[in-house]
Amino acid sequence: MVVVFVWAAWLLLRNASRRRASLTALLLLAVVLAPIQLATGYSLASVVAPYAIDCISCLAYLATMIAVWRKSRLVSVLGLAMPVMGLIAAGPGLLLVLSLRTSRFFPVAEGRISPTASYRIFQRYSIWGGTPYFGYVIYKNPRWFPLVEKEVTLGAMPCGNGLNDAAIGRGRDETVVLITCRNPGTGDQPMEIPLR
Repeated sequence: MVVVFVWAAWLLLRNASRRRASLTALLLLAVVLAPIQLATGYSLASVVAPYAIDCISCLAYLATMIAVWRKSRLVSVLGLAMPVMGLIAAGPGLLLVLSLRTSRFFPVAEGRISPTASYRIFQRYSIWGGTPYFGYVIYKNPRWFPLVEKEVTLGAMPCGNGLNDAAIGRGRDETVVLITCRNPGTGDQPMEIPLR
């Protein structure tokens, strides 16, 4: 698929005017946003940003294949057929992954722990039995650009079943996140999460 995309980019940029080449470059940049997000793990610091970037990237890829139709029908057909075949092959697994990720769409709480760390708490449901529980996601934010984030870890809140049973805060320094129980029971120890 990468070969077809590079071939399509070459066809669109070859002999293009400066204005058309700059518009094509923006379109191609929009296509590679999702692979860059996938490869680096970084996304814009918003709940909907990863999904929006994926949608923008897919639409830009579709627009690229439609634009290359005039130059080479073979490249356009290959470029459209390969992702469709991949979706058909990965269909059941993809539906399962999407259904599991939708429980992370609307946070019940979120906040900034330090200049380089933030968190979100989501209500989730177990696959079998449907019992709701609260889960956390810890994000690492670059100090020089806090509008992007990278998921460090996720898990179930370690104590109680309520939203306010645990507190998420800064650990011994800026590189550690500490989750503590507000009413600790036997065996409830503070949990340290390093930001790596």
